Amino acid sequence: MNDENRQMPVSWEDELAKQAQEVSALERPQVAQITLRAGIMAYAGTPIPNNALNCVIVAATFERAVYPKFDPTVIAPPLCFAQSLDGQNMRPSEVVSKPFNDICETCENNQWVAEEGRRRKRCKEVRKLALLSYMADGNYEEADLAVIRIPTMSVIAPKTGWSSYINQVAATVKRPYYAVLTEIKVAPDMKTQFKVHFSFLGKLEQDAVIAIQARREFAERILMTPYDLTQPEPVKGNVKF
Repeated sequence: MNDENRQMPVSWEDELAKQAQEVSALERPQVAQITLRAGIMAYAGTPIPNNALNCVIVAATFERAVYPKFDPTVIAPPLCFAQSLDGQNMRPSEVVSKPFNDICETCENNQWVAEEGRRRKRCKEVRKLALLSYMADGNYEEADLAVIRIPTMSVIAPKTGWSSYINQVAATVKRPYYAVLTEIKVAPDMKTQFKVHFSFLGKLEQDAVIAIQARREFAERILMTPYDLTQPEPVKGNVKF
């Protein structure tokens, strides 16, 4: 039997791809979180030295979420949330049983209001990043992914915010964010308690970029996995990144 005869019909491949999505949807990938509570960067509960991390950002997604009142003893899921790869035409996730609105753009929680002397939106517009800690040997094929949520003001901050950073990298070194080494650093801020700053550290070698590209689809799936809205999780974890 030649190679051509061994190939499945396109319709078979499409059906298998559909079934793969259905099967994978039954399992929730477990990926460690990098938190920023009180301006302290921590991996699974362990503070990261110097509040800074050299890493490769594999994928990024847009997220909007409304959370219940903050409780430092639990990691509470959002009351309503939306996720997107491009940030366009966002609407609440299908797992949200009682969405505040059909679409995010016209939701009352997406409107600016005066609160505690500042203008705020109840719905937080953030970016979720999947990243790998810097590896001197460039072996990124099997390194563990971690997820971090970048607050709104650290997304839009001039010069060192996420949006500015990826545009600067594209313009100056002609690379997408996943083809460079990045420093993520948390620093105190008078207005917002803290801000997350992004800095370019250098280009990745070709082999490393190829390894990162091969993991981007999986990383995006991790970032787009809906929240488990069943119950809050206790703060826990003691693993080094």
